Amino acid sequence: MHTLDSMRTSVQVVLRAMTSCQFGIVCPPSGINHSTMLETPDIPHDSAQEIIVPVEQLTELLVTMYVKKGMLRADAEMVAARQVEADLRGIHSHGSRATSRYLAAMDTGDIDPRGQVQSIKQTTAIAVMDGGHAMGHVASTKAM
Repeated sequence: MHTLDSMRTSVQVVLRAMTSCQFGIVCPPSGINHSTMLETPDIPHDSAQEIIVPVEQLTELLVTMYVKKGMLRADAEMVAARQVEADLRGIHSHGSRATSRYLAAMDTGDIDPRGQVQSIKQTTAIAVMDGGHAMGHVASTKAM
């Protein structure tokens, strides 16, 4: 598995007058000008609304929120790691800005914070997995 050591160590978090779990990430890939990026409604282009947050602090915030929803810490760490990796790569739709959507899905029962990922069938080349309504980040990481 790759490491993020060579990548940036902080991301810019957009803080809004909402709960701490409802935030977006602004972290365009190097060399891309904000004005040339496609408009994204929940990411303001006003730098006064941005704060740089170290990766470690963002990761711990995400882990804390998922654990409070009942997720095992190891699974919460897995989800947070995948989300921060997505943020650092500029794939915001799969990054931490999706957190409020995931937490809401846990509240409605669409995501089971303690869902068990199971292998249904395995061959030497493939496996069929049942994600057990767990976070997709957990199911996909365990499947690999």
